[in-house]
Amino acid sequence: MPVSLLPPPHSVLFALGERALLLALLAVAVLMTVSLGRLALDLAGLESDDRTERDLFGGAVGGLLIGLGVFVAGSLGLMNPPVIRAGAVTLLILLMPRMRRLAGEWRAAGRASGALRWTVDLPLTALLLLVVAFTLLFGFAPPLDYDVLEYHAAAPAHYLAEGRIAFWSSNVYAAFPELYEMGMLAAMALTGSKLLGAQFGVLVNAVLLFATFLACVAAGRRAFAPRVGFLAGVFYVACPATLDTAVVQYVEPAQSFFALLAVLAMLRPRGAPGPVGAAVLAGLMAAGSAGCKYPALLFCVVPIGAWLAIRAIAGGTERGRAGLALLAFTAAFAIAWSPWPLRNLAATGNPLYPLAYATFGGGEWDADREARFAQAHRSPPNAAQTIGDRAVRWFTGTEGEGTPGQEGFAPPELPTFHPLVLLFWPLAFFAAAPRRAVFALTLLALAQVLCWYGFTHQVPRFLVPVLPVTCLLSAQGIVQVWKGYLAPVLTLAVWVFLALYAGFRLVMGFAFIGPVAAGVESPEAFHSELDARHDAVRYIRERLPADVRLCLIGEAQTFFFDRPVLFATVFNAHPLAAALEAQGREQAALFDLQDSDPDAFDRRTRELDASLLSTLHALGVTHVYIDWPELERLNRTYACTRDGVPIPGVMSTAAYWRLLLFKQRALLCVARFGRSGENGTYPVDLFEVPDYR
Repeated sequence: MPVSLLPPPHSVLFALGERALLLALLAVAVLMTVSLGRLALDLAGLESDDRTERDLFGGAVGGLLIGLGVFVAGSLGLMNPPVIRAGAVTLLILLMPRMRRLAGEWRAAGRASGALRWTVDLPLTALLLLVVAFTLLFGFAPPLDYDVLEYHAAAPAHYLAEGRIAFWSSNVYAAFPELYEMGMLAAMALTGSKLLGAQFGVLVNAVLLFATFLACVAAGRRAFAPRVGFLAGVFYVACPATLDTAVVQYVEPAQSFFALLAVLAMLRPRGAPGPVGAAVLAGLMAAGSAGCKYPALLFCVVPIGAWLAIRAIAGGTERGRAGLALLAFTAAFAIAWSPWPLRNLAATGNPLYPLAYATFGGGEWDADREARFAQAHRSPPNAAQTIGDRAVRWFTGTEGEGTPGQEGFAPPELPTFHPLVLLFWPLAFFAAAPRRAVFALTLLALAQVLCWYGFTHQVPRFLVPVLPVTCLLSAQGIVQVWKGYLAPVLTLAVWVFLALYAGFRLVMGFAFIGPVAAGVESPEAFHSELDARHDAVRYIRERLPADVRLCLIGEAQTFFFDRPVLFATVFNAHPLAAALEAQGREQAALFDLQDSDPDAFDRRTRELDASLLSTLHALGVTHVYIDWPELERLNRTYACTRDGVPIPGVMSTAAYWRLLLFKQRALLCVARFGRSGENGTYPVDLFEVPDYR
């Protein structure tokens, strides 16, 4: 019979206490991060003359220092709560005077802005604050997204359980840069809860949304006018794609924030820190962006480096200073980004693992895994589908998959982008001045889009870091016609566009997440309503002994498992893969004996079962967890060919049938989860390994 667990008693007061703890931690973390970064910039002589920019660059540098500090401490085996808490308290004490002074500055700035009379911009300001508050609300809900449960939150949880940060051979995604994840790891260690630490990641995204809005204001003021920056910031924050990446533990908000600050640093401030200092800041910001996600190497590092190189080559009388700025940018980026490639270099010999396999090779990676990974992450082969066609789908919400009635059909999603991120861009070229900034930002945006189209698998959210620049250009265009009799028309149009695109997301999201985020519904009950897998995870946590060890098959979302697990992503080698493949081929050859010599068939099958049980015993596995629908999805989605030879997504047909035979004959079924299918199977099965003790 399938197991369905009732939700445990849930205390609303306890849930509210958790939320108060998270908000307090967030407030202290923001003050500490900005104070630390401003101290570092002050010591280096890199502080800007503008107060807002000082805080923005201070927060970015502080976040970079804290993230790298957590990574270094974890790599040295110091990833345990007492050590992290002691370090946080020490840093808090040292920075307390600066934090108190910074809090006073912000209170004074808040009183000054509160005295302004908002007129046309009042609804836009209200929408901005509503989006930030909505993102904070999602921070009080348990993580749901597949990528988050597989990697973004699962990797920090794994490091915390292990007590150190080390190369995770079962999860290739943990080899990616993890600056954003280090913040969640620190929160997990401070609170003693991986769930609260993961939720803290969404709260950080809410802060990053508001910080990126302020960065848009600063960049618009520097390049064009304050009004342009304000509109660009609202366009960015209210974009559905931005909101979609902020309400889960995705890295795009952090990547966008760092990338925009890199552009802001290159807009040549009139005062400190000067051209060379600005290049150092840009290098640090580029390292922060690339520390969140590999694509930032193409989206941020290469364009800025190319711009500095062009100035160094064709700079005339400024050639020497431009060359020095290029060196400063390169050195700052290399130093701040180096921990991530150095980790991979030490573990696999490939600093960009799993990328650049043809150049560097890398650890357990082989040609088959490279072919499967490339198929899933490269630009699609059907490049005939133009950017314009995809853009129409995203803006209209008609981006579906397949045909209704077919397997794999996905209904159209809500619109991913709103028209204001692009609509008025061409009008920016008709501005009287400054056209140089328009052309420079246009070249940057086009380069980023082309890199996305040619070098990534074209996931829409990968375009989010491009949006601040396109929003600046669109806002510069709209202010050219925001005058005279068109002013009230455009004002109404902007309000309606943003209310429709962002408002619908807010209403639907609140209806979905509101009860659990408010603490009325427990996370366990919320998860159980969505997926049978969470009933299985709760069963393991509440019914199985603490010393069990699970082997997961068809499951890579390890975040909620609190027992040791053996598993692999679809791109890694599963611990049982070799044995199942070899036995599967032999078992297929034995099927001819099933009718002609059943005794021989049964005898050899028992020998194969015993061999596989011995493998499980040697691995210390006590229970086997199989997610059948997910196993089939992975096999169907990630199967490919290399040099004309088929490569299965997870396991070959022979290995799959060997697994079915093995679980029927040799494993003891403990529990089944989910609703029975037409053939009597259940989505998730949990088996006990005989004689494991």
